[in-house]
Amino acid sequence: MNRKIKTYPHPILLTKSQPVEDITQEIRDTLDEMVRIMVAHKGIGLAAPQLGILQRLITVMANGRLYQVVNPLVAWQNGKQSDVEGCLSIPNEYYEVNRAKEIVLQGLNPEGKEVCMLVSDLFARVFQHEIDHLDGILINSKGKRYEYESVADASY
Repeated sequence: MNRKIKTYPHPILLTKSQPVEDITQEIRDTLDEMVRIMVAHKGIGLAAPQLGILQRLITVMANGRLYQVVNPLVAWQNGKQSDVEGCLSIPNEYYEVNRAKEIVLQGLNPEGKEVCMLVSDLFARVFQHEIDHLDGILINSKGKRYEYESVADASY
């Protein structure tokens, strides 16, 4: 497969994704392809809709670890944080977005085992950003456009 990142205003980016019923080899291959594309574009997160796939799949590279999560959801949240975010699907634009400071993320790993973890700060922000993609929500609808000359590696 050789998918490309969909960019705004592509309508698939505004469409809610469907839950994954069975974690098949095709799902695992899709997650691996998502990782390759995310890394190639120097992103730290990627959601399946960004590749035109309306399934609840995300990949995140944070704290030196790779996470591939099927059917992710925020089970709990606490606190507030505001920061500038970029998005691989909205190139060269940045938005100041409010997010929860810490969350409990739940979902499944590629082997179908339950994932449940408490994450905070940037790590929580990236997971929330990617889960928003699964619900057809982009940062340009959640935050205020941020204008300045250089933003270092803020693309999810």
